[in-house]
Amino acid sequence: MILSNIGGDMNVYILKRINCWACHIRGYLHFVFINSIYLSYVLQGGFRLLRIVFHEYKCLRTIYSFSFFIVVQWIASFLFILPILIGDKNYTSFVIYLPQEFYCQVPITSIRGITFLILSVYFVPLCCIGVIYLWIIIHVQHRNRRIILIPISVQRKNKRDNIIIKRICMVMIVLSSLGIIPCLFVIAFIMTDHLHWASYRI
Repeated sequence: MILSNIGGDMNVYILKRINCWACHIRGYLHFVFINSIYLSYVLQGGFRLLRIVFHEYKCLRTIYSFSFFIVVQWIASFLFILPILIGDKNYTSFVIYLPQEFYCQVPITSIRGITFLILSVYFVPLCCIGVIYLWIIIHVQHRNRRIILIPISVQRKNKRDNIIIKRICMVMIVLSSLGIIPCLFVIAFIMTDHLHWASYRI
């Protein structure tokens, strides 16, 4: 998208030419990869959940299980975003070519399309991650209250888990903040019916 912006601004003709279906697919794949990034953090949270809360189910922590989970993650990414290709009126794509930006995107003016993207790409994965880590924190605290004398090995394990959870939460705060600015532009458009010139470039 950045290369398309720069190429269009520099009047690179080849970057301005794009087939209609190619446009839809490019926009679709763009959101698939963004969604897969967030789902990968859901997968990391799921790994922590299996290791801490459901540690007795060792069959779920094998290399084959995690390979299966990764495949499911990618399939889910493609399926979650699929409606943007057929979700508009007459089963047409929400993705269009933006001539001023020189790339394919779901326009902010399409309230249905942009709302769907916010929910599927950002909101649902972040809610899943929040539930997973809240579950882990409650479980660890409950386990510590039941154990009067916590072994050194368990203390080290808990300390390591807490550090990793804090780091992942920091990363998720950064990732969630990436969706704040687009949401503000959408809200501003809904309230004022005016689209800011920098809406697609920030």
